[in-house]
Amino acid sequence: MYSRVKSAFFALCTAILLSHVGLSLPALAQAPDEPTIAFATSRGGGSLWLVDPDGDNARAVPNAPGASLGIEWSPDGRKIAYYAEVDGNIDVFVIDADGQNLQRMTEHLKADRWPTWHPNGQRMAFTSKRDGNLEIYVMDANGEGKQNITNHPDADYDPSWSPNGRKIAFYTSRDGNAEIYVMDTDGQNPTNLTNNDAEDIQPDWSPNGNKIVFASDRAGPDNIFVMDADGGKVDQITDVPTPDNEPAWSPDGKQIAFTAARDGTIDVWVMDADGDNAESLEGGGWNRNPSWFDPAFAGEFAVSPAGKHPSIWGKLKHQERVTFWR
Repeated sequence: MYSRVKSAFFALCTAILLSHVGLSLPALAQAPDEPTIAFATSRGGGSLWLVDPDGDNARAVPNAPGASLGIEWSPDGRKIAYYAEVDGNIDVFVIDADGQNLQRMTEHLKADRWPTWHPNGQRMAFTSKRDGNLEIYVMDANGEGKQNITNHPDADYDPSWSPNGRKIAFYTSRDGNAEIYVMDTDGQNPTNLTNNDAEDIQPDWSPNGNKIVFASDRAGPDNIFVMDADGGKVDQITDVPTPDNEPAWSPDGKQIAFTAARDGTIDVWVMDADGDNAESLEGGGWNRNPSWFDPAFAGEFAVSPAGKHPSIWGKLKHQERVTFWR
């Protein structure tokens, strides 16, 4: 409590001092004041949109170039990270939730994808091919200090930071097929959580850190599964003949958003965490890569300011196959 009071007092004194010398503090980006899902869409040529969890109030985030994929909200909801192809390069971008202050976090001839925020908003993990094959990297939230933390000859994809900031889940082809692993945030102690002949992909931690949701073709076309965070008990929560993919927990842990083609169109769906009551948000065109923000569960840390191409329906399999999913 003392530290919070002290920080607030310091911020107030700083603002008063700056006002006396004719300066002002930079305005912080505003987070949504209601639960909001960010998603990728082909509407308007393909970019980044927001929608209420019931499908209402769909609107574009302006000034987000390229076909936005790999979307994730910052912990405080003020910013959104994504990757897109711009000027011939696939790079990671960050933009304010209102479409201001677009920042290019990576700029490399090799593709950088799938950004994920540390829970304190000060760091990011992402996937890059800049060392010759797909590896997991971390960097500061301003794009500096990039570091390869996997450095393995097989491909590592799609990191997801644990809610306590101590682990990163990802999937990898290092066992000959796609398996979900967790590792320490420095890349040490990689542990295989799934070990079967199926393709297990796209892990996402539950808000309490006890569960991991993922997509797998172990029961036919891709469906959504939930397992204990140690790889123990596994439950299949969707069972449909068309692919369900790209799962993302709601901040309260009660629902999961995902991408599906159940009605013949590629769309964002929302269901209860046990798979019940699945409903499509019914957008136009294709819609995918949902990421959920709720101000009631926003992170306490501000994000440091910086100084998941459409093709066919399917999923990424191993190093060189980039399909619609990715």
